[in-house]
Amino acid sequence: MDTQSSFTGFSKIFCYSLGISLVVFVVTAEWFLRAVVVKMPRSTPQLIDRVYQSKLTDVVAGDSQMYRAFVAEKSFINLAKRGNPIPAVDIVLRNYLLDKHPGKVVIQASPQLFAKPQLERNTQRYDQYFNIVSTPFKLYVFERGITEFMSAFDSMDQIMAAYHASNDEDLRANSQYWLKLTDQQRQQKTRSRVKHHLPYMDSDESKEFQAKYRQMVEFLISKGAEVCMVTPPVSELYLTYSRELAAFDAAMAFFTDVSSEYGITHVGHHQLNTNYPKEYFINQDHITPSASKEFAASVLGACFD
Repeated sequence: MDTQSSFTGFSKIFCYSLGISLVVFVVTAEWFLRAVVVKMPRSTPQLIDRVYQSKLTDVVAGDSQMYRAFVAEKSFINLAKRGNPIPAVDIVLRNYLLDKHPGKVVIQASPQLFAKPQLERNTQRYDQYFNIVSTPFKLYVFERGITEFMSAFDSMDQIMAAYHASNDEDLRANSQYWLKLTDQQRQQKTRSRVKHHLPYMDSDESKEFQAKYRQMVEFLISKGAEVCMVTPPVSELYLTYSRELAAFDAAMAFFTDVSSEYGITHVGHHQLNTNYPKEYFINQDHITPSASKEFAASVLGACFD
């Protein structure tokens, strides 16, 4: 009997200890995810955190061109992220607006949204993320998008190195790298980028993306959003090379058709004087934070004034 009582007592102590250890682990992990991981600029965890935490009703969405074009605009929540294809952008917007009435929403209208790499990314696995969006207490330790991101690291040192590198890079974003290149190097890199961005408008996958884009616009309108389509600035060299390819014209024609079909404004380099000098660019098709201030002010005025 004494032996049984001792065993029962030991079991209770063990269970209590295990429970406390689990609670401490979850609390510590949750603190680390919120204090460090979601602060990594341009990361998936940062985007997920913005979806869950921001209360702003004015929104920017798209890929890294849009992120950079509006990085200095603080009155809009920036839900743009590098490489995000149309289905991923749609998923992000639907999750963000799940419990909000949108105000002004700026979505991207760029030809590379129909480029082969974008078509191959499809949803970018975002259809597996935001699994805690409807829970009252959003514990990031259970968010698939964050835990999947963390699984790519083997050690705490790697995580902290990535954290510091991403923050440093975001703060250093300027034109020094681009200006140091020779004219020939800039030409080579720009031709390569334009080739990488070549739209495929007639493929089955592209047709699905075009339909998804229209569905995204319809969703935003149904939510009462004031929608504007924006083509973010690219370098003059990029424009020169892309004008040589009919596929870019076909992609822009699609956006023109959508704008007309739904009666929403489309603003791009044709409407604005965005033939910016080299000093405005980080690379072929991303502008600096200082240039972002100028661009965002002019484009938002054209969109909504």
